Amino acid sequence: MLIIHDWDGLDDYERQRADMLASEGYDVFAVDLYGEGNRPQAMEEKRAATNRLYQDRERMRALTLGGLAQAREQGAAEQTVIMGYCFGGAVALEIARSGEGRQHCRLYQLPWWTNDT
Repeated sequence: MLIIHDWDGLDDYERQRADMLASEGYDVFAVDLYGEGNRPQAMEEKRAATNRLYQDRERMRALTLGGLAQAREQGAAEQTVIMGYCFGGAVALEIARSGEGRQHCRLYQLPWWTNDT
């Protein structure tokens, strides 16, 4: 499993999810798309960090697929789930949309989120 962080960057939330999934027997790798030590704090910093990758989808895909390659070098299975939260979910969808490899895509939406908009 490859976990992609939300717009805060890789932090304890994703690490806890990785530990939880690993305790269930999954091989889990959490990817840091911002780079070591780059943790946006203010809302504008978070927006800027995600916008840089939204505006450069090629870089977004390259960083994510680079993380996947590292996970596989460490023994991850060839069939890998890519999952993410918020921004990370958008990244996972971008990988599915890009046609990189063979994908099956499943979306889970928040129960209070409606399609009325």
